[in-house]
Amino acid sequence: TSSVFPQLHLNKVMDLSTKQKRRIIENITSGITRITKFQTDEGGFSYWPGGSTPSAWGSNYAGHFLLEAKAAGYKVPKHLIDNWVNYQKRQAKRWRYSGEYYWEYNTQAYRLYVLAKAGHADFAAMNYMKSKSNLNLLSKWRLAAAYAIAGQVDVAREITTRLTTEIADYRELAYSYGS
Repeated sequence: TSSVFPQLHLNKVMDLSTKQKRRIIENITSGITRITKFQTDEGGFSYWPGGSTPSAWGSNYAGHFLLEAKAAGYKVPKHLIDNWVNYQKRQAKRWRYSGEYYWEYNTQAYRLYVLAKAGHADFAAMNYMKSKSNLNLLSKWRLAAAYAIAGQVDVAREITTRLTTEIADYRELAYSYGS
């Protein structure tokens, strides 16, 4: 995913030759095909091809790429996105903050963002998350983006009114991969 996601937008930041454009199309198309090998029976995406356990962050990220690729005009198998959306919806509804790890908020906020982007905003899960008093800055911005995409711009503004755009560096090498 990381090797092809940026290629969706490369033409916006640099001039590309016809040969480069063709190569990017091939890369993205191959990337979409490869991602199918990561989808689990549950609909999420594993960290490794053929894996049986979905990665929460990896499922968010791979699904986000698929949505962007589809929006850019690439053919993305309908079942791939449908299975992913169903998985994400189940995960969003089940999610509860354990109180242990800050990254849990980041993962759920990203999940809610991509669900909204897919046209399946889960307002109950979004409202539950919004009610948390110790929500971190990065998660607040992602949650606000989910509300905005879902047409709730006033709620997004309410969340972001006094927020800074200065996100502190963090290093997390397992669950959100520090990305």
